[in-house]
Amino acid sequence: MSADSCSIALVGDGGAGKTSLTIRGIVQIYDPTIEDSHRAQVTVNKQTYHVEVLDTAGQEEYNHLVNDAIRTVDGFAVVFSVDSQKTFDLAVALVKKIKQSRPASPVVLVGNKVDMPAEDWEITRDSATLQAKNLGCPILLTSAKTGLNVDLVFITVVQMLRKSNPTRATPVPQRTSKNQKCVIC
Repeated sequence: MSADSCSIALVGDGGAGKTSLTIRGIVQIYDPTIEDSHRAQVTVNKQTYHVEVLDTAGQEEYNHLVNDAIRTVDGFAVVFSVDSQKTFDLAVALVKKIKQSRPASPVVLVGNKVDMPAEDWEITRDSATLQAKNLGCPILLTSAKTGLNVDLVFITVVQMLRKSNPTRATPVPQRTSKNQKCVIC
């Protein structure tokens, strides 16, 4: 990635909602994923950043794609579904793996599907928050269905990238004149 862009991978178990978060936050079209890469602009503190979002498959047979992402992307959103202990356990394992392999890379733990009735949750807010604290990463509770905190996932990772390595995500230059033309190469 060039200095004016960064890359973020959404990783986690199948069914956790990675693609739904990507569609709601970045893309507006659904296409079932093995691995998809999307380009977007994310605005943080009135600055716009080019972001490549890698939406990985969660199934075990595609585990090599997650390993590739761990080696190559700048930041991570590790997604679990609040109604599945299995997805949470895998998310915790992935955060540990990322932090061991890439200790300086930003990681956000994302609990998705919070729109579900509380009695369907297998992971409580308190246990997820405590685990995130133990892992040393922030946690966001989201709903791809309602849009709750979806944009915040991408914004938070970009903010963490800017803080940890300011040259990895620099703002897109703003046009200074209304007469200036946009050039696509």
